[in-house]
Amino acid sequence: MRVYTIAILIPFLFSCTEKKADPPKDVLTETQLIEVLTDIRLLEGAYSILYRQVDTSSTKIDSYYKKLLSEKSITREQFEKSYSYYASQDGKLPVIENAVIERLSQMQAEEESKQ
Repeated sequence: MRVYTIAILIPFLFSCTEKKADPPKDVLTETQLIEVLTDIRLLEGAYSILYRQVDTSSTKIDSYYKKLLSEKSITREQFEKSYSYYASQDGKLPVIENAVIERLSQMQAEEESKQ
């Protein structure tokens, strides 16, 4: 009876282990995504100061997004695919977002030290 119980439990144990999915084609590296997200946050900050709010449904900011991604030779689809991929990986997106916040904090500290 124990043999049957073990035989039944083994597939359940393996099904619960974390499976690492291979990244889809054209997914940005974590470092690239951090860099792009940092630039996007800076863009949104500048836009919100200029227009007093960030309305991502507005075509105005969309043109800025297109220009930023174009300058980095990244398509919007590639960016969205990359963001979705890391969001689907347990714990990856919060690490990336924290790295963006840390990078922005460092940039702010550097600017404040210049003054």
